[in-house]
Amino acid sequence: MEAETIESDSNQKYERLPIQNHFIGWQCRIRQYAMRNGEGRPTPGMRPDVLLEDGKEVASAVTLLLVPDLLQDSILQFRFMALKTQDPQERYKKAIQLLSSTFYQNVENFSGLMTGVFSMNSETVNRLTKNQRCVLEFDFQQQKFRVPAGIKVLLKKKTSI
Repeated sequence: MEAETIESDSNQKYERLPIQNHFIGWQCRIRQYAMRNGEGRPTPGMRPDVLLEDGKEVASAVTLLLVPDLLQDSILQFRFMALKTQDPQERYKKAIQLLSSTFYQNVENFSGLMTGVFSMNSETVNRLTKNQRCVLEFDFQQQKFRVPAGIKVLLKKKTSI
């Protein structure tokens, strides 16, 4: 699976349960902390084990991104940063600066939609798409969540920066 922007799904507002708000808030906090203290390196809290509904493990420690509701605004902001300089270190520094300050500040800006990037023909992708559902098991800093999830394959769109 390769990345693709998600237009309509991420802009819908759903009423969330308190546990969903707690989980999304926890995800925002650990991601902001990783940006501030770990130079953006994913922590185990961002890397759940992926299980089938019957409990069989499909993959361990899969890095997932938390998708903001206003996805196009974020894309434009990161694209602007990328175009501002050709220096990859400067781009990285500016992205970390944004992600560690305001990006994860408001839980309301996230629906809980997560995405990951995989090789197109990987065994993990084949198993997940065949089952169409999985359970994401997060376990970090004395917090544990088992999140049922649907699978959607998004193909890469060719875009230019």
